[in-house]
Amino acid sequence: MDNREELAERLKKLLVRLKTPQEDRQLSTLIQILKDLLSVARTEHAAELFEDKDVHLPLTVVLSSNMSSKGVQQVGLSLLCQLFEICPNTLEELTRPLQASREWEILGVHQQILKALSQYITDPQVTMFGLRALAVLLRSGTSYLSRKELLYTYTV
Repeated sequence: MDNREELAERLKKLLVRLKTPQEDRQLSTLIQILKDLLSVARTEHAAELFEDKDVHLPLTVVLSSNMSSKGVQQVGLSLLCQLFEICPNTLEELTRPLQASREWEILGVHQQILKALSQYITDPQVTMFGLRALAVLLRSGTSYLSRKELLYTYTV
């Protein structure tokens, strides 16, 4: 088995673990799953491996349901930024018009990011990856969220 096949198998197992909600899962285990996904996302075969995997859906659920965990926010937002870089469809899925959206989890990704930014304003890693993710969302030509709406959401 070559490196690409091993990575593909590892990614498959990690996605199963990420998508399987476990009430008794330790935060350290969840953070490790996210770190492992991030390490796979930084490999040379990442674009091929993550293509059509829809990692953003379970990731946004994890980010929103673990808002009180700085570690989950740090690694999760970092992974989200990496997904933007390697998988253009991630950005397209998160920025498609609201009426076309089928998944409630992606509707408020900007709100999740803003909430994490406000909650962890003193943490440089959360701030860096949160602002980076927001910048990508705002720069996208298909963004459903205007700069004016974003500023209003953040100030309210």
